[in-house]
Amino acid sequence: MKFFPKLLDLPDQKRILVVDDSPVLSHAYASALRAWGYTVDTAVDGLAALARLRSVRYHLVITDYEMPRCDGIEFLRKAHLEIAKNRMPPFVLITGTPLEQLHGRLDGFAATLTKPVSITVLRELLSLRTENS
Repeated sequence: MKFFPKLLDLPDQKRILVVDDSPVLSHAYASALRAWGYTVDTAVDGLAALARLRSVRYHLVITDYEMPRCDGIEFLRKAHLEIAKNRMPPFVLITGTPLEQLHGRLDGFAATLTKPVSITVLRELLSLRTENS
């Protein structure tokens, strides 16, 4: 797991986009985030997520790496080309691929998580406490 400081400054009104082609994982992440007080939208791949990102302002994007049509790295690249810098949320990449194999391709991500990602790790990433949810 790799963290960067800018991720910790989420505003009070938090909206998160979860991007994963696995309905089971997408549902698990979204359910946990909603239980912690976040507003959550989901998308099945980078192209669907990019369409959402164009029309909704998100405070954080959590994206899988391997997805059909448009993977997480390509999604981030496309988002940087299309979304204004002042509207660009931090991106968190979740991957089952060893990070060494992605060397040099992770620039621009606020954090990377390696699968399996437990709910505890997700909670730690967002620096949440039960009493604040």
